[in-house]
Amino acid sequence: MQTDNTSGLTRKQIIELTGVSYYTLTHLRLTNQLPIIKHPRGSGDKTLYHPDAVIIILDYLANKKGGN
Repeated sequence: MQTDNTSGLTRKQIIELTGVSYYTLTHLRLTNQLPIIKHPRGSGDKTLYHPDAVIIILDYLANKKGGN
């Protein structure tokens, strides 16, 4: 997967890598559970997530499935 931003991952890239739903990703972001490299400065600007966010999301999904 090629990206212009080699230092971080976009929302789309994280969704493709983990299979997490948009709503779950938004929940984790809004509750400050994901490390963010660059916060958006306005409309159209992308949030860049730290690569460790993938591990956090996969752990969250595993715990969610295991709890049912």
